[in-house]
Amino acid sequence: MRRLKRTLVWFSASILIVLALLCALLGYLWQQPAWLVPQLNQYLAPYQLQFSQLQWRIANNRTLEFPALTFSYAGNQLSFEQVSLSLKQPLTLTQLWDWYQLPSAQRYQQLSQAMAAIRYQSATVSVPVTQLLPSDSTEPLWLPLVGDIPELDFGVTQIKLLPDANAADQNANSGFALQLSRLQLAKDGEFHTELSSNHVDSPPLLRLDGELPTADLANAIWQLETKLSFNTLYQLQQQLNDAGLQPLVAAYPWLASNWPLASMQAGGELSAKLQLTIKNGALDAAVCWRDPVVRFPDAENSSLLLTGNSTAAQVVDNCPTQALAMRYQATDNQSRLTLAPLQLALLLTSQQRQAWSQLLAVSDDTQRQLSNTLKRLQQQVHINDASVSESDAELGLTVDLNQGLTLNTFDAGELRATIPALKLSPRVFDWFNQQQLQLKLTNTELALAAPFSAEALTTQAALAFSSDWQLLLALPQGIRVDDANWSASSRAANIALAGEVKWTGDNQQASLTLSPAAQVTLAQLTAKVGDKQLSANNFNASQRQQATVLWQNGKLSVSLPATDNQLRQITGELPPYQLSVNQLDVGLPALQNISLDTRQPLWPQLQQQTAKGQFSVSASQPHLAQRKQTRLGMQQQSLINLRTLQLLQQLDWQHGQLHSVEQWQVDDVTLHSQHHFSPSADGYQINADWQLQTPLATLQQIAAKNMQWQPDWQLNGISSLSAKVALQQRAQQLTLDVTMQPKLSDANGHYQQMPFSGLSLQAACRYQLSVTPANVDTSQIGCQQVSLHADSFNPGIALSQIDINGSGDFTPSAPAEIRDSWLLPGFSAAVLQLDASAQALNGTMTIPDFNFDLNGQSSGYLLVRGMDIEQLLQQHPQQSISATGVFDGVLPLTIADRKVAITGGHLAARYPGVIEVHNTPAIAQMRANQAYLDYVLDFLQQLQYEEILGQLDMADSGDAHIQLSIKGHGQGIERPVHLNYSHEENLLQLLQSLTIGEKLQTGLEASMQ
Repeated sequence: MRRLKRTLVWFSASILIVLALLCALLGYLWQQPAWLVPQLNQYLAPYQLQFSQLQWRIANNRTLEFPALTFSYAGNQLSFEQVSLSLKQPLTLTQLWDWYQLPSAQRYQQLSQAMAAIRYQSATVSVPVTQLLPSDSTEPLWLPLVGDIPELDFGVTQIKLLPDANAADQNANSGFALQLSRLQLAKDGEFHTELSSNHVDSPPLLRLDGELPTADLANAIWQLETKLSFNTLYQLQQQLNDAGLQPLVAAYPWLASNWPLASMQAGGELSAKLQLTIKNGALDAAVCWRDPVVRFPDAENSSLLLTGNSTAAQVVDNCPTQALAMRYQATDNQSRLTLAPLQLALLLTSQQRQAWSQLLAVSDDTQRQLSNTLKRLQQQVHINDASVSESDAELGLTVDLNQGLTLNTFDAGELRATIPALKLSPRVFDWFNQQQLQLKLTNTELALAAPFSAEALTTQAALAFSSDWQLLLALPQGIRVDDANWSASSRAANIALAGEVKWTGDNQQASLTLSPAAQVTLAQLTAKVGDKQLSANNFNASQRQQATVLWQNGKLSVSLPATDNQLRQITGELPPYQLSVNQLDVGLPALQNISLDTRQPLWPQLQQQTAKGQFSVSASQPHLAQRKQTRLGMQQQSLINLRTLQLLQQLDWQHGQLHSVEQWQVDDVTLHSQHHFSPSADGYQINADWQLQTPLATLQQIAAKNMQWQPDWQLNGISSLSAKVALQQRAQQLTLDVTMQPKLSDANGHYQQMPFSGLSLQAACRYQLSVTPANVDTSQIGCQQVSLHADSFNPGIALSQIDINGSGDFTPSAPAEIRDSWLLPGFSAAVLQLDASAQALNGTMTIPDFNFDLNGQSSGYLLVRGMDIEQLLQQHPQQSISATGVFDGVLPLTIADRKVAITGGHLAARYPGVIEVHNTPAIAQMRANQAYLDYVLDFLQQLQYEEILGQLDMADSGDAHIQLSIKGHGQGIERPVHLNYSHEENLLQLLQSLTIGEKLQTGLEASMQ
């Protein structure tokens, strides 16, 4: 018991001694001894905190005051006046002792949590620009406040940016300064502050108002409203440049007044409502940009016009209709930026475009080229009903985001943008409005995969993009393009293209598709080159399937579908020719899976490709005519006049060679052909086979409409043609080799009403052409094997077993030549070397070694052997006369311009032979009226001739002169008779009338009289 009392006394005495020492210590510290600040700085050195002035006093057991407080923190100078720190509860010695026993980290945490309010009257914060320069340091700054935020009441705070760390000691007014007006954070969380320039009467730059609950921070939601003026912001930028803070400007070029984009100035006012959830850091910010505009003062006051539509999507409340509204929402692992619908428009006049060129440091030559190109474009291109003035002509682009934009970021660093609808409308002078030329992008998705960095974006490895696109061009008023040598126009144009575009960054793949709904329609097209003109009433183009273009790591894959193209009412003036086509349909073949490497030469890759397709052309009522000057004036001659012309071609490209199979349809005539195309580095080679088999009547119908075909011919039968073509081009030399085998079989018909039958013709012909830069050599067509056979032909005398054999040389007509072959139109020179024979009147007719010039004059001989006179009269029966015998002859022939002449022809009858004149009523009348003829007629009743000699001359008009000398004996009369007979008649007409016997009889009667 006594020991316990002694212990209690000792303990009480110890407590009194400690309290006495503590009171003595507090009293000593109250005097703020000189060693306190150095010791404190030594203790706080690890935290980058150093005091240079420290005045304090304890107002009560809850309040600590600092009349003057100056310290440096992490290289920044901070000076405060009348600082007051208030605790939530009075501080006891026991609490102070317990606090002292805690580790360092927990001491500041409990001190911060015990803080009730922080106040100061004024403050100056000086920050050297070196503190704001980019740094690789990762050392964190130490902040003394943790836990709940105390009530704040800050007076005016000056924030200065100093050129260097010692500038504050040299000149207190140097650098750049901002002023933070009184900042208040009440117990209920109400918050107010304002940031402005340090200049007198400077308008506020930034205003902040909100609710920041200070208690229960785990569940607190902070709300803040702010306003930012762009005009004041640019004034501060100018002040910053005037302050001489060169290191800061050099580190951040966008702060410099001469930065290329520094001339871009935003106008209007930004207001924002922010909501921050302290527990998870979720942020919800609604931003409204009133009177949005971006101006470029250094570019002739050009402006980027921004027009919002905040009411179209409830992104921000209480935002004006045409203001730009956006909302930013962020959580711990995701953030989203939503932009309300808006429109951006940039239109530049010629002066503004020139100013932009100077602003972007475009060279004088480039400026001159661009200016000349635009001027030439204005002069050449004309939109009907649109007037363009060179002084105020504008170029620009309008971008419509009529469903806004959404941008999402994720904790892994991925960024994804969604643009439901994007419309681009270029402005080219006064040619188009926003409804006439548009590029629409819908369902657009853009993603930047993690990790997102400038380097990854440069390599495009992190970028992914996809969008549906649509290109629309509608010009109901039409368009015209004029050049010095040519012009083109369309009264109306409508182009609608659509598809999908994608880019995938992880595998470096891009794709572009064109949907089958693509359409191109042009109306009333006209194209002129010099004095030549082509026009069409309508043009339509469409494709049957989707077109796709893929690109990956420099490799290109193309799949193009078959396309249909149609032109209607085509007319052409191509002096001296005129062209017209009612409708032209062209089908282009599909190309599937064509793979190319853009880093490798093109031609070797094309040789390795494989492609198949079908090409088709169909022309309805094609007509080509030529104007020619004749003696009767200008006449129009039809060269091509068809009902239809079609080509169906199957294409096959393999191993660097093209194979094709064609079917040609010319009215009712069908031709077949095959081609083989072999390209090479220095030229190409084409080999072709052609086949034709068709009735002659069908060919004659086409020839009658398309050639100088004479109506004298009427043909029936079968014609065929087999041809081989070899065309080769090497360097500058071109060679063409064509072999043809035309053939006619079972032909019959007539020529100038003279019938023939059983006609067959076959030939083997060859055409060669060689063209070099020094010489153009066009060889004639040579036909070395020409064979013609006819069973019968009756030019007034029945011919049978007609055979003509020989060869021929033909020269094609030049385009400007008027002279043409009468038998083979299209050839200016045609010569046949012939041997001809035929059977007639039980004898033979032969034309040996005859050079038949179809265009010039030909000379030859017709040999007549064994002609039966009785057969002649049987073919042309006569009542007055009959005869027997055989005659021979030689008739020299001259043929020119389709006319036959005979000069010095000789005929001779073989002995014996009889000529009988029968007693017809005409002979009886002659006996009664002229008794002296009775003896002669008796003599001629049966004349046994011994010799008949005749001479025949016939002009090319057919006028013939015949002289006959007849020697013989009458029946029962010994005295010989010599009879001379001369007759003139148009022999061609005589043969055609088939009345040679009656003419002869009448002539004899006239001679005897």
